[in-house]
Amino acid sequence: MKMNMVTKRTPVFVVLTMLGLVALSGAVMAKSYFVRADANGDGKIDYEEFRSHMVNTFYRADHNRDGALKGDELKVLNADRIPDTDRNGDGRLDLKEFLNSTSADFRAADKNRDHVLDPQELGSTSR
Repeated sequence: MKMNMVTKRTPVFVVLTMLGLVALSGAVMAKSYFVRADANGDGKIDYEEFRSHMVNTFYRADHNRDGALKGDELKVLNADRIPDTDRNGDGRLDLKEFLNSTSADFRAADKNRDHVLDPQELGSTSR
């Protein structure tokens, strides 16, 4: 499968941006967003917290409430065109396609393969 420029250039950047962890205002802002994604407050983001956050992110980005992301809705997520995860080729990214894509990014960010993301793993991928 051919990768587009967004996924080829920075495979985890979109997910980190959606989590709010790549912030222009630095570490204090990143920590604030990390805390919001860390629903149980244990200092880590497990897959269920991540998935829940991604579902919420999807619905916040779906401005016209049609159940899919396209056009300007993708720009909010720092993706200016449909990722290659548009499996059905309809030019839109539905929730299932979106979660499949972000799940791969979760696995890529989980450097120690413990099925949770900690601040160090996210910090090392956001450079």
